[in-house]
Amino acid sequence: MLMKQLEMTDLGPLSYFLGIEFKEIEARIFMHQGKYVEDLLKKFNMFEFNMAVTPAKTRLVMSLKSEGEHVDATLYKQIVGSLRYLCNTRPNLAFSVGLTSRYMEAPKTPHMMVAKRILRYIRGTMNYGLWLGKLLKELKIQEANPMNLFVDNNSIINLAKHPVNHGNSKHIETRYHCI
Repeated sequence: MLMKQLEMTDLGPLSYFLGIEFKEIEARIFMHQGKYVEDLLKKFNMFEFNMAVTPAKTRLVMSLKSEGEHVDATLYKQIVGSLRYLCNTRPNLAFSVGLTSRYMEAPKTPHMMVAKRILRYIRGTMNYGLWLGKLLKELKIQEANPMNLFVDNNSIINLAKHPVNHGNSKHIETRYHCI
């Protein structure tokens, strides 16, 4: 209908838009930012560094009064801004990236180290993303199977394996517990 009213061309199925890749796998749509992550790591010279297992250290405490030298605020803002865009398809990064966002006014060495650790983490999880089942449901397109979410569960697995940390996590509501 739009093609009759406006001059446009059908480019086929959506595959790449604004740094977000879409793949149809087994009649489901998978959304990720693998190419964006690769370009991001190359831009900030982090592609060759070792991968991190988690986006941030456990019990990480950051402060505006952290010791250390001031770092290039422009570079820090570029890294954090790029990571914030990545949260569109990687909700597991939201907490860590949000934490680093607090220190953009006057970042210091410890703040930059946390941002670079997030980059090292995404290096190992480049193709994580979302299945678009929920979006399809909102568009009134029926999907028979549950939505898969491919994110890192290492923190939850470690919590279950080490009951010593249980006291610190009582605020987490448990609905399902399967390991």
